Amino acid sequence: GVGKGTYGKLINKHFGFPTFSMGDYFRNVVSEADSAEKESEFVTHLRDTLRKGQFIDDELAIEVIKNARNDTYKEVKCMLLDGMPRTVAQAEKLPQHDI
Repeated sequence: GVGKGTYGKLINKHFGFPTFSMGDYFRNVVSEADSAEKESEFVTHLRDTLRKGQFIDDELAIEVIKNARNDTYKEVKCMLLDGMPRTVAQAEKLPQHDI
């Protein structure tokens, strides 16, 4: 990579914009599911998609960002997205959802 995570940390330090990493989020979801008794359909789909090296579908990506924005990052004016958007369709949908 080009050091997106490093730049994200610098931007956060200087401007206070937090970074939301799709990759970190999905790795945490899968890791937490590893210790659960039963895996949800979402986690099974996510795990299969990631193992195949495919992108998650656009609607799911938007939902994840919307939830992060509404939950974890609701008090900030701006957040940096790492790993998103990955498709033109995702980029076009972000403003439609006030992201």
